[in-house]
Amino acid sequence: MINMRFNERIINKKHLPILDVADQDDFAEIAVKKKITTMSLQEKMDGHEKQYIESVLRHHKGNKVKTALTLEISIRNLYYKLTKHNISE
Repeated sequence: MINMRFNERIINKKHLPILDVADQDDFAEIAVKKKITTMSLQEKMDGHEKQYIESVLRHHKGNKVKTALTLEISIRNLYYKLTKHNISE
């Protein structure tokens, strides 16, 4: 939650909630202290994409045409994603 007045336009550090660690400036340091594994947005999205493609592919019993239609992508794009995510046929 951000604690700002209606007329304030710039978010400053004082507007942000206080974390339970002393050093709030360096997220990487906080992550190490709390043993949080950081992952880029792209890595997270790729992981979800792979799981979803595998799920739809299983649902269609390996039928790639039906899988591509369900995902609303071209068959060529599906083959690209299967290769990208190392999904076996």
